[in-house]
Amino acid sequence: MKRLLQILLYGYLSVFTLSYCHAQSSTIYLHTDRDYYLPGDTVWFKGYFTKDGTFARNLHNMYMKLIDVEGNELWRSVALINDGVTASYFRIPPDYSGSEIFINANTVLDSCAESRPYFKKLGIMQLTSSEKETDSVVDATRLPVTAVRLSIHPEGGVLLSGLENKLILQGFDGTGYPALLKGTLQDDKGIVLTDFEMDSAGLADVLFTMDTGRKYSLNWTDASGGNHQSQLPVAVQGARVNLIEQDSVVFVQLQTNQETQAVVVSVVIGKRKLFDHELVLKAGKKINIPVKRGDLEYGILQASLSDTDQKVISKRSLLVGEHKILITPIVTFSNAFKEKSAGKVSVRLPNGIKVAKLSVSVTDQEVAVDTTQSILTDLYLQSLIQEPLLNPQLFWDRARNKDLFIQIQNWDYGCHATTASAIFDPLLTIKGQIELKGVSWSKFYADYENEVKKGLKKNIPARTRCL
Repeated sequence: MKRLLQILLYGYLSVFTLSYCHAQSSTIYLHTDRDYYLPGDTVWFKGYFTKDGTFARNLHNMYMKLIDVEGNELWRSVALINDGVTASYFRIPPDYSGSEIFINANTVLDSCAESRPYFKKLGIMQLTSSEKETDSVVDATRLPVTAVRLSIHPEGGVLLSGLENKLILQGFDGTGYPALLKGTLQDDKGIVLTDFEMDSAGLADVLFTMDTGRKYSLNWTDASGGNHQSQLPVAVQGARVNLIEQDSVVFVQLQTNQETQAVVVSVVIGKRKLFDHELVLKAGKKINIPVKRGDLEYGILQASLSDTDQKVISKRSLLVGEHKILITPIVTFSNAFKEKSAGKVSVRLPNGIKVAKLSVSVTDQEVAVDTTQSILTDLYLQSLIQEPLLNPQLFWDRARNKDLFIQIQNWDYGCHATTASAIFDPLLTIKGQIELKGVSWSKFYADYENEVKKGLKKNIPARTRCL
């Protein structure tokens, strides 16, 4: 019998270590050695704590609780933080009967920072019941399609009459999981202007021009064949902000369908304010403000447009560095993994990067891997969102156009004024597989358990040489 083990290494790099004059929100990410456990198993974890885009040097304690699905506290502890990183372990209660368990973590931060509680879900496999094993892994394709909804998000938050508009469409079922919807956009005369079909993240977009005084609707069908109709918001007279990527520049584009309109545009990246500008817009003329990519760290770029009464009339968000946030180190396997042999995994960082802090998890390929959170969603997305994201990693992985996913979120547009330069902080994700044949799996797992026991005695994580 062959066994495949999946190796996951998560790391965090800080290429530049400049600090802002005002603190941003600190963020937490916990990397566990596995995503699913048996009752009585030991959970080894490594925690990363960032602030202002770099490791949080002023944090000393992480306060942890283990909570069941009903919110009951099962266990609590304190882990020491050293230079923004902690490593420790805890044990799943041997008599735990649920299919999920939650880690709740928090820190004591200085008065200038915002503290948000952190939750991480772990799956629990109950070997005494095959039904529990199956139910512990969520399969979105088997969820009921009752209460299917279509959510409409105009790009920039507003539909302007007489101008081309983009609609971002999101379909989801009663549990919040993606719904695969398709349909057409029609005017009030029944003329079909365009059609749409959602990707596996339940996202689609349509482009069209709205005429003044006309009504438009979406006629769509859900996965079970049910027919629905949704009315579009009425097009208005006003202004809009957009963000357009072009080579090494991001343009902040402004336009209006009024003869003239005085506005103020504000642009931030993450929590760092870039600029505020007062402008007068004119109909038929677009204003493009260039921002060099080299002046932007990786994260959520946000632009908002306000009128003279300081009322926000349009907002747009964009993930900068989508293809650079997650970089791929070079992983090689030497001394093939065979019975009675010690295979080795070699990791080399790309682009001349010399130092990275890494944590490792090894998972049986037959055990489902949790897709609800990742170091990307927790450090980059959750820290800026106004409410918790439901299964952000699932939506992120499935979205064909990830800019649509970014635009429909309710981001926190607050910021701290600063004159500091950008901080670039790419994250590492390394994946690989080890093939084990015959009885080598039992030998591997015995060695692994032995390393865990040694680590428990010395209060250190199990060594990776058992690979």
